[in-house]
Amino acid sequence: MTIIPNDQCRNIYPVNDCQICAKVNAGETVCNGDSGSPLYCFKSEGAPYHVIGAVSFGTRTCPENGVIVFTKIKLLTFLKFYTNMYEFTSLKQ
Repeated sequence: MTIIPNDQCRNIYPVNDCQICAKVNAGETVCNGDSGSPLYCFKSEGAPYHVIGAVSFGTRTCPENGVIVFTKIKLLTFLKFYTNMYEFTSLKQ
């Protein structure tokens, strides 16, 4: 997949700065049921792969060479959300 700038993606979808657009390459596709699947990239320093997004939506026809929209994932925000959710749940019990 190739990340495309949001200003170019806005010609196709109404995306915002919390989203990432990627063009799938030949032989790749994202389809119905793939929502939440990770978008990751190679990160030279530290861990070999870094999750940067989760599948949000694309076209209904699941074409190769289509553009897919991902929701950006920020690890710290993600961890804080789940930590707070867990603490809230455990306090209610």
